[in-house]
Amino acid sequence: MENVIKRSKKLPACTDESNATRESINFIDLLEPEAVNQSNDGLRRLFREYLDAERNLMATSPMLFESDQENYSDSYKWLRFPTQDEYPETVSYLNKSDVELFPNDRLAGLLLAVLKNQVPSNVQMQGVSIDRVGTSFRFCISGSTSLEALQILFGQNEPRQDFEDERKPGK
Repeated sequence: MENVIKRSKKLPACTDESNATRESINFIDLLEPEAVNQSNDGLRRLFREYLDAERNLMATSPMLFESDQENYSDSYKWLRFPTQDEYPETVSYLNKSDVELFPNDRLAGLLLAVLKNQVPSNVQMQGVSIDRVGTSFRFCISGSTSLEALQILFGQNEPRQDFEDERKPGK
């Protein structure tokens, strides 16, 4: 239980007094191993439901590239991660969008550009979901890989010496 408490202490507490007095959240319960396990089980179940819904959407609508629900301050965008052939056109199209009118598109373009340059080819990216409420944006990136692909990837990419040097004190 002590490890759970130590990790949980890193989480930010309530940020204002009205939240601090709210009875609907009991932070002590969150520190209990059973409560943590229930939360993890719930997140895992919802994660699998999300992936199933995304796979179903892609299977039933193979030509669907993106789906938008726009309402200025409350919007949702799902975007299929583009193939190598579609990539330059897609990112260009999204990044040309007006950030004031289509912020979800601009964020999607940024995420695609960063991920395409950082994620190895043996990690398959599936989709990007962006949920906007007011001025806050939350996003989820889905993808998959195999144990074999990870073994190949990490077998080919030994830890970089310069990364280890950066972690040493005095560097």
